[in-house]
Amino acid sequence: MEQGSVLLGEGYMRIILGSIFSLFIICFVAIVIEETLLGGRRRRKALKIAQERGKEAHHP
Repeated sequence: MEQGSVLLGEGYMRIILGSIFSLFIICFVAIVIEETLLGGRRRRKALKIAQERGKEAHHP
């Protein structure tokens, strides 16, 4: 009986670790896609520069 429960516990552990690993991979891919396809850092930097220029134009 004890061996069966140990094997069942290993099965749950594999499912849990597999789920965590899958979520990690999904998040990693999402970050890569955001940075490469959607502009990422360059877009944020451009928005920051545009906002600073906008503030300078309103306050001479």
